[in-house]
Amino acid sequence: NGLILNGNSFVYTEELGFKIKEKTLEVWVELFSVEQEEVGVMSLGEMGDATDPFDSIVFNQRHKAEWMSCSEFFHRSQGVSGGAEKEKGILHHMVATYSEDGMISLYKDGQPYGTSYTVDSLHLFSEKSRVVFGARHIWQNSDEASNKKTKLFTSTGGLVGRVLRAALYDQALTREEVALNAATGSVKLWRRCEPCQHPKDKKNMDLLRAEFPKPTVIVETAKRGITMSQLRRVYRFACQHCHRWGHGKARNMKTLDLYDLCDWLIKPATWDFNCSLVEVMADRPQVPEWFVSHWWGELIMDFLRCLSEHSFLRGLAYNVCFWVCAYANRQHSLVGEVGSNILESTSFYKAMKKAKGVLLVLDEAATALERIWCAFEEFQAVTMSGAYRKHDQKDEEECEDTTMLLDIVVSHDGDPVVLTEGHVDHDDIDHKVTLSKASREERFPMSIIQRGLTLKLANAKASKPEDKALILRWMEAKDIGMDEANHRLRAIFAIASWRKCVMEKNVAEMKLHEILANDEKRTILKFDFSYLFQFEDCDAWYFAQGIPKSLQILEVSFEWCTQLGDAGLRAIADALARTEVRVFLLNLRSCNKLSGQAIAGLVERLPHTLRHLELQLNDKIDDTCVREIAKHVKEKADLIRLDLNFEGCGAISGSVMLGLVDAAVAPPQRKLQMLGLNISRCQNIKTRHLTKIAQALPQTLSELKLHCGRCEIRAEGFLALADKLTTLRLAKLDIRATPDLHWEALEGVKAYKKAWGNASGAAEK
Repeated sequence: NGLILNGNSFVYTEELGFKIKEKTLEVWVELFSVEQEEVGVMSLGEMGDATDPFDSIVFNQRHKAEWMSCSEFFHRSQGVSGGAEKEKGILHHMVATYSEDGMISLYKDGQPYGTSYTVDSLHLFSEKSRVVFGARHIWQNSDEASNKKTKLFTSTGGLVGRVLRAALYDQALTREEVALNAATGSVKLWRRCEPCQHPKDKKNMDLLRAEFPKPTVIVETAKRGITMSQLRRVYRFACQHCHRWGHGKARNMKTLDLYDLCDWLIKPATWDFNCSLVEVMADRPQVPEWFVSHWWGELIMDFLRCLSEHSFLRGLAYNVCFWVCAYANRQHSLVGEVGSNILESTSFYKAMKKAKGVLLVLDEAATALERIWCAFEEFQAVTMSGAYRKHDQKDEEECEDTTMLLDIVVSHDGDPVVLTEGHVDHDDIDHKVTLSKASREERFPMSIIQRGLTLKLANAKASKPEDKALILRWMEAKDIGMDEANHRLRAIFAIASWRKCVMEKNVAEMKLHEILANDEKRTILKFDFSYLFQFEDCDAWYFAQGIPKSLQILEVSFEWCTQLGDAGLRAIADALARTEVRVFLLNLRSCNKLSGQAIAGLVERLPHTLRHLELQLNDKIDDTCVREIAKHVKEKADLIRLDLNFEGCGAISGSVMLGLVDAAVAPPQRKLQMLGLNISRCQNIKTRHLTKIAQALPQTLSELKLHCGRCEIRAEGFLALADKLTTLRLAKLDIRATPDLHWEALEGVKAYKKAWGNASGAAEK
């Protein structure tokens, strides 16, 4: 949803840490009212005093309902007569550029807004400058007694609206660059000129030779990845010159596809040297991290948006490379690149082998799903996917493998939506990564999901019939075969749509459980149904029916699924009993309809192959349930990692909790490596219980997690724990205690520190 601002709130960044003079402020903003006055959207300033310098994109200041660039005491401010806003609720792309020569220009939605003007000089902002959103200017308050600055700020010009995305550049963007970022390619930026009648017209060739002069030879096609900055460079050239590309068709950035780009830019730019386009931009080999599978008929601006969103979500560095066939292959000698009858010798296959993942880019019609070369690439991705890797005793705690990732992205109404294999760093919102991932993927178009659920690789089309015949023969000759690849691909779409289908009550109609169950060799499965208040026992039954028998790692959250009852949990327990699951992570927080008996029964039904168990339980758990869980944990002889969350379970006694710990470490053959206990707000657990828990910790332990906030545990209990820690060789320790427990005041705190001095390779303290 972006950053929502109410007129009294604002957000500021850390200090920049560098000086900046020439610059560009860029922001996507929605006004909730066009009546608000003198409001700042995005500002750059030193923010120490009310009189400190700043530059800001502001609305409705001095000129009714118009945009302008504002500064301290209006030193660098002028009205530009760009026109008044008449409607609220429209997302606008606003840009202000500040050139070294003093030229200040505004742009709205890719178009120049009003008239540019020149000031005597720009201000050189210091390293202490900050970027602010939602205010025209902010400054630090002073403490009246000491006259020193505080950490609190006062603001002026508060915005009522939404900021979706923003950027600060240390240079003034050109008109073409602004238009490209806005994805418009406005014809108003172009001069009238005679169109080129052929891609090799002298005018077009001269422009291309000037932009892409001399290549660097990169022998291996698989090492010709393209960076996002190089891709934008290509698109900027197209934005500047595609209006010249005639030949009976009017072209602009809203209609340009890769066929156009190849004919008018890629081929003529590489004609002189018979090279790839990457070779005229790179100065060294560029190994790809992601292989891009796509259809040439998609709009290039949609393609750019998709790759940009994927890079943002994955947190990719600026120099990460994507392998895109149009830019990597030498278009004038394709036979040498892809002409072999042995698919393993083609540039496509070799590039995929070097990449960590495949990014499937779809248009609204999901055309790439019907193209044979895309089918080949999808087949290879699911063949190498970590979701089907067998897990041995050494890696049972790993919940995903990066052998080959498959991400899928579509530009839906101009807004890219990405399905990622596994969660990404961007999903770590309030530590609910699976929920964040599921929520952002809910926007993936259902029309494409439905196409994916019935996908048949054999139905893919090809420009050359011999290509299709070759690829289909190759697929059938592989170990997994075409049918299994179909099941794997369909399962990806089923998993991505399951949460939305629960809300719409059409899981059965879409046959998601059958599609997932047919993915018979899947070993890893992650689901997040949390906060689905309508999730009922029938939904749990369908989920259970979909669990593949080959499953070894399952992570699922039902947090706040308040309608989930015992019958649904028993169905899941029955399904898991038929598997050989090694890792099971289950969140049942606030599932208050569940009984302790059903939860203990689930633990009982878990297979004896279990090595890692993590349970987050509802606060209705009592001693009877914990005793049963302890009994069944003791029976799991291979269990080496146990993490149990009893936060708020006030009915549990300390003696029963101690019995659970004893059961976890009791089997003589067990070598418990990790123990996690969250007993926060469990008031019946006292100092003496923690002392005995500490004494019970085994020497095999390498990781301990103990959360005991707001428990009635005095310092003596933690001193006993500290003494025990001196005898262990932990690699990880996570202790969270009562906030008012002053560690430095403890007489035995030195023993605690000594414990860490003795720890071998302590990674997290």
